Amino acid sequence: PGDIIEKMACSVLTKDEAKAQWSRAFCDIGPIPQDSFKECIQQVEGFWEKAAAKCPKTESSQAVVAFPNPGDIIEKMACSVLTKDEAKAQWSRAFCDIGPIPQDSFKECIQQVEGFWEKAAAKCPKTESSQAVVAFPNPGDIIEK
Repeated sequence: PGDIIEKMACSVLTKDEAKAQWSRAFCDIGPIPQDSFKECIQQVEGFWEKAAAKCPKTESSQAVVAFPNPGDIIEKMACSVLTKDEAKAQWSRAFCDIGPIPQDSFKECIQQVEGFWEKAAAKCPKTESSQAVVAFPNPGDIIEK
C-alpha cells in the first residue's frame, strides 16, 4: 500500500499545474492577510517541490489509463442476470409477492413481469460474452505508468 500511495502522490506532485492550483487553494483557505498571500504561495510551493523531489524521475507518471466504458459494464452485469431462467423466475415471483395483488391475479402478474424480463433479455448479446468478467486495470499498473 505504501508504494501505491507514493506513486499516486507523485503522479500529482510532479505536475506544475497541480502545484500552482493546490498552492493557491491552500492559501485561499487560511486566514492569511492579503499582503502575505504571495509569500504563502511561495512557501507552499517550496514544500511541494521538496515533496516532489522525493519522487522517482520518470515520465511514466503522465500516462493515460483507459478504463472500461461504464455502459458496457452495466450491460454485462444486467445481461448476466437477465439471461438466467432461474433468476427470471425468482425475481418475477419476488416482485409479485411485494405488491398488493389479489391472489387470483398472482399468476397473471408473474406472466407480465416475465414478459418484461424477456423483452429486456432480448436486448442482450446472444454470445457467452454476457457471462464474461469485466477486467479493471490493476491499480499498481496505473500508478506505475
